[in-house]
Amino acid sequence: MRVLTLTGSRNINVVLRDYGVTDDYDVILTNENYNTSSTISVTKTQSQIEANMNQLQIPISADYKQGDEYTYKVIDSALNVLFRGKIYFTNE
Repeated sequence: MRVLTLTGSRNINVVLRDYGVTDDYDVILTNENYNTSSTISVTKTQSQIEANMNQLQIPISADYKQGDEYTYKVIDSALNVLFRGKIYFTNE
């Protein structure tokens, strides 16, 4: 589980199960408290991922509430799930 601050510009780096098939990735965030979803689109080339130590960098820029808990998954254009994780938002 990753812990992030409530506001500001934050990044999550993840190692994908596979990459190179596509340059477009969608990150689906699901709020565990309210069962609502939102999507973040990320475009990174294979060389950009390799330059970041084989990690996809996901920008998180929206504001969240104290104690919000989200699950997220990274999918490619073929709808393959490449990563799953959890995020907890707090300023403590």
